[in-house]
Amino acid sequence: MPDQRVFCILTPPRSGSSLTARIMNILGVYLGREEGLVPGSDHNRKGYWEHENIISINNALLDRLGIDYSRAGANWTGEPVFPAGWEMDPGLRDLSKLASELIQAEFSGHPVWGWKDPRTCFTLPFWKRLLPEMQ
Repeated sequence: MPDQRVFCILTPPRSGSSLTARIMNILGVYLGREEGLVPGSDHNRKGYWEHENIISINNALLDRLGIDYSRAGANWTGEPVFPAGWEMDPGLRDLSKLASELIQAEFSGHPVWGWKDPRTCFTLPFWKRLLPEMQ
């Protein structure tokens, strides 16, 4: 993927990130197939613009590290503590493989793509190992 530009929207929840993601999408940043994005809800009627499979991988990462996102991240009451070098843990190889396969299957044909998931504020070191330098 050396010819790709990858954007990662890093923001806390409820900060306007859905609007930012949608604007970037309108400007040409591919966020994934519409049926793979989290649909709107009462909290965000126009949609979240978050890729369901990326959320699943981020949730699995946090779960394996014993971090409860809903408690540590969603309301931002406290930043979780990660062990040094956690992103290189051999126990995460299956998730690395899953993430690599997702990137290849979903985004390989798109020169400009990205994603938004507030959990990535915590899991970014994992993703940085799999992707070229992000914007």
